[in-house]
Amino acid sequence: MTNRSKKHEYMNQTFTTNEGYNIKIVDYVNSRNVTVEFDNGYRTNAQLGSILKGRVSFPFHPSVYGVGCLGVGEYLASHKRKHTKTYKVWHSMMARCYSNSCLASRSTYMDCSVYEGWHNFQNFAKWYEDNYYEIEGEQMHLDKDILVKGNKVYSPDTCVFVPETINGLFVKSNAIRGALPIGVSYHKKDRMYYSRCNNQLLGKTITIGTFTTPEGAFEAYKEYKEKYIKEVAEKYRGNIPSHLYDALIQYEVEVTD
Repeated sequence: MTNRSKKHEYMNQTFTTNEGYNIKIVDYVNSRNVTVEFDNGYRTNAQLGSILKGRVSFPFHPSVYGVGCLGVGEYLASHKRKHTKTYKVWHSMMARCYSNSCLASRSTYMDCSVYEGWHNFQNFAKWYEDNYYEIEGEQMHLDKDILVKGNKVYSPDTCVFVPETINGLFVKSNAIRGALPIGVSYHKKDRMYYSRCNNQLLGKTITIGTFTTPEGAFEAYKEYKEKYIKEVAEKYRGNIPSHLYDALIQYEVEVTD
């Protein structure tokens, strides 16, 4: 069958994709170059065989955990059959909030969400390009709750990239300390409360002191930890975004941490 006869046969025909979307053929050059239009007006080129088998993807289909889509734009999710670094960061963020298996193993992300605009990979990728930086010898982490303490929403206003050392300042061990305040442990042998803090700059855990009450131990921890966070902030000053530096300098340790 000639291209002309095929064009006459398929032009304006509608099909349903495997994702459940209706598409209509609006232009036909040859079997390898067919233009289809989705119900919302989005157009793309596809091969006739893919159209007939329903293998035409809609870039706004929420294919990532039922929420995220790849969108349309200049940012690639993969290159040479490997996911790009930007996509890996985005996908990991989406997983922390919307993957059932991830939430089952990491309950600290329960009730966390992603700003709706970032459900579209293209929007996140643009922010990533504008805000990502590196520090030699350190792995970078996407953080959502240093700038805004207690925040549970990944968004342009609340997120910042931080080096691993800074990210480690705020790692908590809730299961280990139990009902005691952060930085406090109880020793049955001497019936005392110990105040300890992991100091990454020194490469060891510092015992700040021993106390007869958990409140006294926490106050000592609070004073030490806030001073330590400021020391780390000064070490990285000029190499991290100014709003991250300011958040570290102003950070206050609370008993509810």
